Amino acid sequence: MQYVLVIGLLAVLNLVTHPFTLWFIWPVMGWSIDVLAHAAAFRFIPFVGPH
Repeated sequence: MQYVLVIGLLAVLNLVTHPFTLWFIWPVMGWSIDVLAHAAAFRFIPFVGPH
């Protein structure tokens, strides 16, 4: 939920201040890599999971 709110806020801030320079894509890519790595760790490494 925080991901969607923060990225949405960054996108709005970017589009309002500099609509022709889409810099909010960089935080999206960086944070997405982190979220995917975290999900993969919980899915593919059994001793890290919620058990």
